[in-house]
Amino acid sequence: MKKHSLDYKKLFEKIKDIFLKMPWFFGKHAFFVILFFILIAMALGGLLYYNYVIVEREIIATNGQSLIKFRKDVYLKILEKQESKNKEISQFEQEEENMEEVKEKNYKNPFVKSEQIKEN
Repeated sequence: MKKHSLDYKKLFEKIKDIFLKMPWFFGKHAFFVILFFILIAMALGGLLYYNYVIVEREIIATNGQSLIKFRKDVYLKILEKQESKNKEISQFEQEEENMEEVKEKNYKNPFVKSEQIKEN
């Protein structure tokens, strides 16, 4: 009786060959690959639109209540995070302004006597 066993080396080589040929295939058929990805993106967008707009309207029409609810606590947390980010950004802007002031300011030369400066 013959024992059926998988030869993992051959299987690995076949998979390796497939993965090595994939970039060449995608390169030769780039237009169709891009078209395929665009169609997939459109299909996923359509599914999301259907799920969250059309089905939601049907549920509101039958029950009178929406499944999507506005959660004020989550909204306030998001606003707090955004405000903290804005504060960080304003701190960076203030530091930049301070650096600009430092660049524009004229300092006295400590190696030259003040008498020599008056003469020039």
